[in-house]
Amino acid sequence: MTGRKILEVGVGQSSNPDEALEEALKGCKNPDLTLVFASSEFNPHEVYSEIREKVGNSNIIGGTTAGEFSSVVEKPKRGTVAVMTLKSPYLKVGVGVGEGLSKDPVECGKNAICKSYASLKDNPTASAVISIAFMKKRSLDLLKMKPFVNLIIPDGLAGVEEEFIKGIISACGCNSCIVGRIHWRRLEM
Repeated sequence: MTGRKILEVGVGQSSNPDEALEEALKGCKNPDLTLVFASSEFNPHEVYSEIREKVGNSNIIGGTTAGEFSSVVEKPKRGTVAVMTLKSPYLKVGVGVGEGLSKDPVECGKNAICKSYASLKDNPTASAVISIAFMKKRSLDLLKMKPFVNLIIPDGLAGVEEEFIKGIISACGCNSCIVGRIHWRRLEM
């Protein structure tokens, strides 16, 4: 069978950031989204710059860690970089960063999600699929649809994750799927 793949995924993990990225890019070249979690032993700005140089216009999210794991290692490790790359003709990706989490977590959540939706990269295939799906649904069914998944990584040290999520919900509504993890080290990427 030929044609476009529904979803391409690449995963890499190594004590060398370049090797981790190269391994991930074998499974998914030219990603729409790149997730990077690097040991706090690395300079996060250097890791980001190295990865940015090789993934082009891909959105990058992630942070520093106290231990890393992925599907390419048998158990969690320290002192490594874990990278996942994703690409799909059905994927629209936007990234938003909220600032001032500890001062006003609700407003921070609102700002982050609004920036994310405003930065969505155009993807005609994904837009067409969403449009067709909406045309064939009844009003009640439309209310149940969740065309967006919001991946969040708030700073857990601020201790206001629930308020941050309330801000996201206030901007995008209760029908939007929110997944993620609390970041317990200073979010550096």
